[in-house]
Amino acid sequence: MAAALAESLLEQLRRGGLKIAVAESLTGGMLASEFASISGASDVLLGGVVAYNNHAKAHLLGVSSQTLSTFGAVSQEVALEMAQGAQETFASANGLTAQQVVSVATTGVAGPAQSEGKSVGTVFIAARWGGISLSRGYHFDGDRQQIREASSHAAIELSLELLQPTN
Repeated sequence: MAAALAESLLEQLRRGGLKIAVAESLTGGMLASEFASISGASDVLLGGVVAYNNHAKAHLLGVSSQTLSTFGAVSQEVALEMAQGAQETFASANGLTAQQVVSVATTGVAGPAQSEGKSVGTVFIAARWGGISLSRGYHFDGDRQQIREASSHAAIELSLELLQPTN
């Protein structure tokens, strides 16, 4: 089902002349891989950053140290800054504007133990297009792999929601 959603998202981006960039923490490249597994994705997928630790989040995506220390890496605020950082980085690197790039970011706790006092399955996802952002917190059940898969799926769904004409 995630593959069909990913194909739908890529097709919608293609029709709109848009590109996508990803910033991943807990999904560890799974989301970018989901897109890359689809033939023809290279005309839409700009790339991604796997920023698994706070140093990478700060230095590769521009997440502020203040945000990280105040809210923690597993937070809606960090997901939003990761999405903005991916959008700005990949738009700039490709001579595009923010209006031409959709970005999506994932951060959370896949387990097996809690992190930063947040329980296993706590996930935050943010999607951004132009200057508009959507973000959502989730709690997924399951083992590490199931939580990562559910997070990738939710990231695709949130990106599709962002692109709906009502937003």
